[in-house]
Amino acid sequence: MNNNNDPHQNDAFHVDMTAIVDLKPADAESSDAANCFPELHALALMSETSNIDDELTALTDRIKDITLKKSVSLLHKKLNIITSLIDIKTAQQKNSPPQSINMSEANCRLIKPKGFNIGQRVAIAIIFTPSYFTHFSFAKVSQAKPIDESRLEYLFEFENLTEAQKQQLIKHMFRAQTSGQS
Repeated sequence: MNNNNDPHQNDAFHVDMTAIVDLKPADAESSDAANCFPELHALALMSETSNIDDELTALTDRIKDITLKKSVSLLHKKLNIITSLIDIKTAQQKNSPPQSINMSEANCRLIKPKGFNIGQRVAIAIIFTPSYFTHFSFAKVSQAKPIDESRLEYLFEFENLTEAQKQQLIKHMFRAQTSGQS
């Protein structure tokens, strides 16, 4: 899916990865992309736990008592497993198969059925596999190239991502790249 002649390929880097992607038309008044996907609210809440995980890891690293440090670390792992199980169950209920996407911190290229127009604003939910971390944001359709009679390859340009959202995307892109996921 990577196109070297694409002017949008000049971002820091692009990664081909696998994710479950849901798209919904969004109007200009919509301000929270996660609210466009009420069926995925559990995943939205679970995605917030990754920020807490980073803080917990930093705090755990400061604990001097080895037994206490190991206990906190084990509880952290147990909570991660539980939240992952909830994420997996929620994503499976969505009944959308994972698909190949090409990601950068600025945009996402993927193939979907026809239904979106260039310039259209959409809410996008990207559920990264196998982590089941979910990214919610708004995007504009900047390209739509025919693949066959019913599908187009779309390029969605993310709108106004926060620095935290960009860092989360980069983190998952690095994970996909280093794990050899395609």
